[in-house]
Amino acid sequence: MNIKRISKGRSVKFDVYDNVENETIEGVVTSVLTEKFPPYRFVSEYVNQPADKFICFSDFYTKPFARKRGYGRKLIQDVKEYYKGYVVYLGVGCFGQGEMMNNNQLISFYQSEGFKVVPQPEDNPFTDYTIMFVEL
Repeated sequence: MNIKRISKGRSVKFDVYDNVENETIEGVVTSVLTEKFPPYRFVSEYVNQPADKFICFSDFYTKPFARKRGYGRKLIQDVKEYYKGYVVYLGVGCFGQGEMMNNNQLISFYQSEGFKVVPQPEDNPFTDYTIMFVEL
């Protein structure tokens, strides 16, 4: 498993390349985009950290043939190591086709990596997503 990081301004893209079942994969097996981006106000109030200490975790995707093999977990662990001293947050939302995890499975997966659910206020306009965070 080889993780490459590509920095572009406030963003870092993490890509995992590997061999799967003796088949060489030329492209990315799993990837995620991270960005230094202030969270919703209710998140920063709940976590009580300055806005410049937050990293937004988004566009997390694993190719269907590589799912349930630990690639995504390894990628999350690399992101957490890279951002020591920050708060990584994300909105849980299942998109795409194939054998996808549903939102409850995703929440359990992130919880197993130390993420916690942020209670959302009633006036939150983003009620379609469960917001989670992990302090590193």
